Amino acid sequence: MSQPHPNRRPRLARMLRTRWAKVLIALLVVLVLYTLTRGGTEEASTGTLFTAARGDLKITVTEGGNVEARESQTIKSKIRGETKILSIIDDGYLVTPEDVANKKVLVTLDNSELLEKMTQEMIQYESARADYAESNAQYEITVKQNESDIKKAELDAKFALMDLQRYLSADIANEILKQRGLSSDVAKISDDLRKAVEASFVINEPVSVEPKEVPEISNEELPAAPSPANEERREGGRRRRAEGEGGQRDERSTTRNAQAASEQSGDAKAEKKETAEVKTEAKSAAATNADTESSTEGGDLPAELEIAATQTAKAAMASIAISERRPDIDFTKFAKPDALGDGEAQQKLRKLESDRLLAEGDLLLSETKLTGTRKLAEKNFVTKQELDNDEMSVKKQTVNRDSAETARDLFVKYEFPKEAEKLLSAYEEAIRAMERTMKQAVAKQAQSEARKKSSEASFALRTERKKELEDQLAACTVVAERPGLVVYGGSDEPWRNREPIEEGATVYERQEIITIPDMTQMAVRVKVHESNIDKIKVGQKAKIKLESFRDEELVGEVVKISVIPDSSSRWMNPDMKLYPATVAISGTYERLKPSMTADVEIMVDELKNVVYVPINAVHPKGSKRVVYVADALGREVEREVETGQFNNAFIEIKNGIEEGDRVYLRAPTSQVERSDSGEEDEEEERQEAPQPSEGGAPSAA
Repeated sequence: MSQPHPNRRPRLARMLRTRWAKVLIALLVVLVLYTLTRGGTEEASTGTLFTAARGDLKITVTEGGNVEARESQTIKSKIRGETKILSIIDDGYLVTPEDVANKKVLVTLDNSELLEKMTQEMIQYESARADYAESNAQYEITVKQNESDIKKAELDAKFALMDLQRYLSADIANEILKQRGLSSDVAKISDDLRKAVEASFVINEPVSVEPKEVPEISNEELPAAPSPANEERREGGRRRRAEGEGGQRDERSTTRNAQAASEQSGDAKAEKKETAEVKTEAKSAAATNADTESSTEGGDLPAELEIAATQTAKAAMASIAISERRPDIDFTKFAKPDALGDGEAQQKLRKLESDRLLAEGDLLLSETKLTGTRKLAEKNFVTKQELDNDEMSVKKQTVNRDSAETARDLFVKYEFPKEAEKLLSAYEEAIRAMERTMKQAVAKQAQSEARKKSSEASFALRTERKKELEDQLAACTVVAERPGLVVYGGSDEPWRNREPIEEGATVYERQEIITIPDMTQMAVRVKVHESNIDKIKVGQKAKIKLESFRDEELVGEVVKISVIPDSSSRWMNPDMKLYPATVAISGTYERLKPSMTADVEIMVDELKNVVYVPINAVHPKGSKRVVYVADALGREVEREVETGQFNNAFIEIKNGIEEGDRVYLRAPTSQVERSDSGEEDEEEERQEAPQPSEGGAPSAA
């Protein structure tokens, strides 16, 4: 037999050792495969794992929106009602600065109806202007006429006072006026009456009259007009007083008294009529003023006007009531030479007294001569004719003396009181006439002023209406005011059931016709959910990606945030609140067009060196937040965590897990759910699992 090769034994030993090693390795592989098979099953049942990372975390809010111009010229129809578009510039036309300088016409609206209205309005405008000019002139005429009438009434009162003082003398006249309760200062009376009348004709405010000037007296307290019976009893008392003095009243006295009673009764009736006229004028002025106020302000105060008119009538009758209560004056006591002053009555009384004394002297001379003639006749020294002449002369002188005495008595008892009463009444009537003149002047001026205000309000209304029509006529032609791109109105609102903007289309008042956005200042308008609105602040930076240019990223800044939610989203979901925000795009880009779709990522905050996991790895459990961590054997372990800020993809973990811990992206499911889950779901979860960025802080995907 041949001997084995000396090198074959070591080789065999090496082969055996290698075989056992392979067996051991195979057993280890089987064990590992068994373990991995169990772990893979658990992983497939709970979801994809993510390793908690530490780094900078950018807190952002991402929303979609549309590009729009920050500033634009919106042209709307200013024509009331509806009108038609006669011509309009092409949609998309680029308005240049030269077009603005040349005032290029962009839109022309139909103005035929407005021209017809303008013609009619001009007729009414000219009529209102003429009425206004006439009322102004009439008002000035009324003011001047009132001044003249009042001045004439003051002069009449002054002249009446002078006549009274000339007849009785100033001292006696002033004493009599004092007894009557009247003043001899015409200027003061005029001022007092003017104040009382002006206060009584205040329509819009309650009448307030000082008691000393014009006391307020009710209609029941006003004295009644003197009746003939009262006047007759009054005259009887006068007659008895005159008879006590030894005087005899004749038929002329009765006639004078009847005439005086008739005059006083007539004065009372005239004063009552005057009171009614004043009250009517006050109501008329009040009504006119109320109509004016109603036409200009829309007010209506009939109750206040009625009260004012009543108070005006009371104030107007107050001075009449005072004059009716005047005491009677016995003028006979002044008909004495030593009682009368240096007036016309004194001169006449002196003349009558002189005539009486001269008649008595002539009578004494005639009687003395007759006595002598009788003695001579007894002795036949004179003829019978001479005696008869002397006797006739005595009779004649006796008649002259009696006539002189009668003339003096008649003057003292009748003519002097009558003339004095007549002059006093003339002065009182002059005062009343001055009061009437003032009241009529105030009433006329109030009516004229009311007509002036009414015509002024009408003219102002017509002027405003004329200006409105002129503005609407001017608004029928719209010219370029700023450069930009022409966009037809309603192009971004296709859901509105309106006629498209074009030549011949009908547009309504305030309907948008065209918009010219400023293409040099563009922005993105986004709608932020109410859960994120508190994070957004004006001035925050943003990144913008356009749908048309996904590879290019623009930068911007939040410039405006609405304080109220967008109302258009309420129709689709009333519970969802979206707040509009505007993000201005930095720089100018010619390729930007209005209504382009864009995604905006607003930078809210940046957390430094924090632990973070995907936001769908954190699950609510009651009032807690938990994650499911994979241990060394691949089993899920529940851990409570404390979370911080988050973005659309990741959330900050303050406590509960550490960097490197593996967390499940889904909560554990039951065995039935595991069996029902397919491989396609597992592959989709792996593809959706976010990964931390390599060179910086992660942001929302």
